[in-house]
Amino acid sequence: MGIDFHSHYMQIIRANLNKYPEKKLIIFPFGEQGMIFKNILNSAYDLHENYIIDNVLCNYNKNIFPLYSLINMDDKSLLFFLVATDKELNNKLYNQIKIKFPNAEIINVLEPLIIPVNDKEGWFKEFKELLGIKRLISNKQYVRIGRMNDGGYVMLDDIETNMKAYSFGICDDVSWDREMAERYGIDIYMYDHTITGLPEYHKKFHYFKAGISGKDDSMNHLFSIETILKNNAHTEETNLILKMDVEGAEYDFLESASPSIISNFKQMVFELHNITKLENKERIKKSLQKLNETHQAVWIHGNNCNYAECDNGVIVPNTIEVLYLNKNYYSFEETNVYFPWDIDQPNKYKLNDFILGNW
Repeated sequence: MGIDFHSHYMQIIRANLNKYPEKKLIIFPFGEQGMIFKNILNSAYDLHENYIIDNVLCNYNKNIFPLYSLINMDDKSLLFFLVATDKELNNKLYNQIKIKFPNAEIINVLEPLIIPVNDKEGWFKEFKELLGIKRLISNKQYVRIGRMNDGGYVMLDDIETNMKAYSFGICDDVSWDREMAERYGIDIYMYDHTITGLPEYHKKFHYFKAGISGKDDSMNHLFSIETILKNNAHTEETNLILKMDVEGAEYDFLESASPSIISNFKQMVFELHNITKLENKERIKKSLQKLNETHQAVWIHGNNCNYAECDNGVIVPNTIEVLYLNKNYYSFEETNVYFPWDIDQPNKYKLNDFILGNW
């Protein structure tokens, strides 16, 4: 599993293009990734660094300088692009910069992208209210189900063999489905109309080349949740599990499904998409308001494969993973809950997680 740093660097430079017009641009250090970053900065954006800093290469190239050579400069004028992609080295170099130049700006390429915006603070605060987290009152434990990094989700370890799981959005990853089947022995009903078949077989897998939608569209292999449950004779089941990662179609599902159908699911884990786009505001509001009638959000995780936006200190990732529990089965309390948790993992394994704090 790798990461496309080229694309990530493009996003970083674009997001900061006009943010620091008076700063001296510094690339540090100048290994392979530093060279790639410089090429993008120079060629794609016609920007030129003021200094290349590398404490080793400065001994071999007169155009490269050691970090201490900047010591007499006004550190408020310095903008470091810290491009070490080894986490241990990155932390070491970050600390060196902060000690020597405490007022310098540092854009750390291992941090997920947070884009400053205007005129969205009101929506961001409203969204955080709608997605308010409460603590579960129970001795049940949370577990992470699925592969390392992208594709794994946090679930409550309260799943019995007589339950059934619905999994929408498969692509080439059945790690969540496989672990649910093997750990709990439950049948997994799997839906994805964009693939021709599953990447692997399991006796508990039931695959359908169909997708979720707000209404039936058989020509395009899209169906409502009511039709899907009816076809599987599950309309009377009241302890179903849901996992949904369908690139925005989750709002079609949530807008159209009745609260009585939604309440059939004991646990529901979603990936919510395009949260920061104001054109989606009303759809997201209606979807979360409906969810809140029957379920309580207990876990969230910002997907660092995507960006976050920040307005006046309020940060919201554009893509969020969230676990809801059915209020008919569980009790909750208001308290501080901080994210990420110890069992969380960044979706892009080389980048740091979004620090959501007390959501």
